[in-house]
Amino acid sequence: MIPGHLKTPVTIVTGFLGSGKTTLLNNLLSQTHDRTLAVIVNEFGEVSIDAPLLDTREQGVELHDVHGGLLAYGGEGDAFARTLRALQSRRHTFDHVLIETSGLAVPTAIMVTLETPEFAGDFALDATLVVVDTPLLLEGAFQAQTDEAASRVFDAQLEYADVAVLNKIDSLDDAQLLQAEADVRHRARACASWNWRTAPGSTPS
Repeated sequence: MIPGHLKTPVTIVTGFLGSGKTTLLNNLLSQTHDRTLAVIVNEFGEVSIDAPLLDTREQGVELHDVHGGLLAYGGEGDAFARTLRALQSRRHTFDHVLIETSGLAVPTAIMVTLETPEFAGDFALDATLVVVDTPLLLEGAFQAQTDEAASRVFDAQLEYADVAVLNKIDSLDDAQLLQAEADVRHRARACASWNWRTAPGSTPS
């Protein structure tokens, strides 16, 4: 548990629908039985966190499901801020907050919310992860000439990420992996440094 004088770390997981965000979260939940987690999920037609997994971790996971919209969009109806306030009052009961955004979202609004005076004293952004659907990236699905809106969202997700997870790579050869890494590095040129992880054997969310 987090002592009252320390900030609670927050990790944001972002990426397009089907990239594998939920699979990544499920893996994290299955491997962190020594930590108590609060999980905020912004589902917009996405697959839910595995119920059987939550059953096995029922003493260590608190799930908050925000349906049908983008996290931290602001205004009086901001469901994310309401959820964060609820956690704020009892943050000594868990060790870490994990946030899975909708595939339509970029993490900037969440980051701004965490830095407001209301929350900055209690929560600290630990890391932002972007899960990349590597085959779609190689097919050019996130190029502006293919889908301008998707390209803008993808670039924003990359720009604000600390870690890029190249997912769904089982059928790719070394040359394709190198190309995907080079593409993401090029598109994230605004970032000063990058950490890299791949997820062999993973499946889409």
